[in-house]
Amino acid sequence: MLIHFPVGTGGSKPSTIPTAKFKVHSLSPYVSSYNMYLGSHLKPVIVPIVNGTRLLKPYEYYERLSVERDILDFSPQNTTEKEFFAIDVDLRYQIYRMIRLDQQDVENQFIAQGYKDSMTSVPSFQPHTGEIIDKGTFTKPNSTYKHMHIPDLNIAIANMYGFVNDCEQEPFVKVYQNMNDEVWGTSEHDEKFTATLNEPWDSKKSVPMEHNLVMRTASFGHGRQGLDMCMQEELIEDSGSFLEAGVYEDMFVPFAIMAAYRKRAYETGSRSFNC
Repeated sequence: MLIHFPVGTGGSKPSTIPTAKFKVHSLSPYVSSYNMYLGSHLKPVIVPIVNGTRLLKPYEYYERLSVERDILDFSPQNTTEKEFFAIDVDLRYQIYRMIRLDQQDVENQFIAQGYKDSMTSVPSFQPHTGEIIDKGTFTKPNSTYKHMHIPDLNIAIANMYGFVNDCEQEPFVKVYQNMNDEVWGTSEHDEKFTATLNEPWDSKKSVPMEHNLVMRTASFGHGRQGLDMCMQEELIEDSGSFLEAGVYEDMFVPFAIMAAYRKRAYETGSRSFNC
């Protein structure tokens, strides 16, 4: 599956914040293309000010990636049903949650893109409900340890620090999933997994079987004018054949985190004159 990252103005001019609409395309003819939207949300929580400081609470300010896609159906009737879910990323507290929605998140779509088309009015949004189906944490990369771990999914993003701070590294990031759950967290296995994350970039070099490469960024010759994410698709068996069936929803968590960090980098100006 291929997801296109929109970009801002590059070169020697100040970078603009890229649009937050992502186009998703599958390699399978059975999986329809769809869009995802990344919007910034502020849900103020009234709390006392302590020593002159008002601290933000979890999910008071967060980025939401909303997804609406067809549910793959190989039945003879071939009925098309939709599924709606969202991934909220709180960069301050380094937490995420996945929410199953009962309908399309039109409000988030407007926040992500619609307001740029019309600043004179705000449409009425039908309230929707959601159920938290997954949540977890992620580590913060730094110049000493550049990788990001998402422990609850056994996933790590190699050189996430470079992705956030140096746009030259954007097309050279790999995301691995540790498939050996039994030894996750032990010092011996952590050393092996870290060794995989530390491997120099080589698109042809294989990795240990227990460290599954689930996604990677690429530019495909576009240079700084385009960035894409290639994601491993799930395989399902149908009439004795294995078919790509799109991306399992958990795999959108590392993508949402990367997109949120990238968007914040543009908003704070750390990408100005650099991309």
